[in-house]
Amino acid sequence: MRYLEESLGNWKSGTSGAITIGLKRAIVAPIIVSAIIYVLGFGTGDIAAGSFASWYMSLHKSIIVRGSLLSILQSLGASGLGTLGISISSSFGAAIGILIRVIGGSKLN
Repeated sequence: MRYLEESLGNWKSGTSGAITIGLKRAIVAPIIVSAIIYVLGFGTGDIAAGSFASWYMSLHKSIIVRGSLLSILQSLGASGLGTLGISISSSFGAAIGILIRVIGGSKLN
């Protein structure tokens, strides 16, 4: 009986820990994604000179195809992630946080 109580206690703390880490990652992930897009040079005004974005655009000789990675990043830089982008990045952030907690087990606090 004691083993069962200890096992349930560990499961509850592991589950709550995984949920806590997942929620933290869900909140932080959209901020990180937005920051990465900005640092790459895809800003609200235009592509920053001398940045990765300008180099990447030069590879395409300034021809932007609708639906391409370049057009998506440029759109996200100009207008932000939007509801769908926030939902997707939050979901991935939460999933990664939960997986880290499950794999790391009780070693993570």
